[in-house]
Amino acid sequence: MKKNNLTIERVLYQTTSNEKVKERQDNEKHGRPFICIRDYSPIEYEELAFMQPSDFQLIFGVKDSEGKRKGSQIVKITNPNNGKSVHRQYRTSYEIRDLHDYVSISYTAIKNIVNSKDEFDNLRSVYISKGNRLCYYLSHPNYAVRISIWLGSISVLLGILSLIISLL
Repeated sequence: MKKNNLTIERVLYQTTSNEKVKERQDNEKHGRPFICIRDYSPIEYEELAFMQPSDFQLIFGVKDSEGKRKGSQIVKITNPNNGKSVHRQYRTSYEIRDLHDYVSISYTAIKNIVNSKDEFDNLRSVYISKGNRLCYYLSHPNYAVRISIWLGSISVLLGILSLIISLL
């Protein structure tokens, strides 16, 4: 039975691949907490949002293990203070243990949902909901993907427009 999709609030972490950054942050005891994940490359971090496995059912209404997952699932991460959002692919990692109610995204993704450095430093929680695949690709963190989608979309629209004109 499929449940309605909902918005959940999660503590915000910043993803890093550098263990020394995590150790330094643990020693200094201030700032946004980091999660160190080494099973993906730093380039892939820009496209991903790391969350706990149980969040999949909360957000998408089905269990991840039911085999209904087709391709990558997109989550929308929204800053509750200003409403800005980014779309990222849902992922979980075996390297993250003993954490609950979190989402970890890259530095760049956090910068995209804040207006100032002060807000960047003080943002501690975000809202997570089911995202839109088209929005994800239209604002993709990889420039080549983003341009390809925009050019493809424009080409389709021009094709439809030329078809309508030729029928008149």
